[in-house]
Amino acid sequence: MSNSDSKHIFRFKQFSLTDHNCGMKIGTDGVLLGAIAANIQSQKVLDIGTGCGLIGLMVAQKQNAIIDCVEIDNRAYSDAKENIENSPWSNKFRLFKTSFQEFAKLTKKKYDLIVCNPPFFHNSLKPYSNQRNTARHSDSLSFCDLITGVCKIISSDGKFLLIFPSEQQNDVSNILINNGLFVNEKWNIRPNPDKEVHRIIICGSKVKTDSFIINEIAIENGLRHQYSDEYKNLTCDYCI
Repeated sequence: MSNSDSKHIFRFKQFSLTDHNCGMKIGTDGVLLGAIAANIQSQKVLDIGTGCGLIGLMVAQKQNAIIDCVEIDNRAYSDAKENIENSPWSNKFRLFKTSFQEFAKLTKKKYDLIVCNPPFFHNSLKPYSNQRNTARHSDSLSFCDLITGVCKIISSDGKFLLIFPSEQQNDVSNILINNGLFVNEKWNIRPNPDKEVHRIIICGSKVKTDSFIINEIAIENGLRHQYSDEYKNLTCDYCI
């Protein structure tokens, strides 16, 4: 991806988007999650806390799926609406301005892919911006509420994708177990090969599999802004 700072426009190979109004900006977390999600064949997709719509758009580029996006923040919703309407795949989307808790309570749909880049800095010092608080902190959407909702609306053979800090792995695992969900595949994400794992992406379902796949990804190869081969291979259909 490339960025035009003056217009806050991020340009990918087949679409462009802005995150000007979003509390959380476009970054490698979202790009990685979107690239992995886009490779999971699905018909009904839900993007929870869509922000500017990045993950949904990445999925739309590769899949002929109906994509529902939920966003509670007014300004982020505005960015997502603009980005989706300006994309080549606007007919694939439905955008809902509501909390995920309310959405999960009311919807009758079952999804075969649910994706979320959740608010996860529950115990960190909160930044000044109220909008950034909503995007970054789990007060408005706790992991318990997230997983309870996912369990309700995921199809019997559906999959969910989450990304979170590595130090929260035990908490996430316990919540999943308590809700009858299982991790089938995991990606350990490092800033570079010499750094510790700082993010984890999991793919799970209601089905417990015999094998458990673990992938390792270093974002950079050790030099600043020099992306690793595995990162480039995963995101090559998107990043310029």
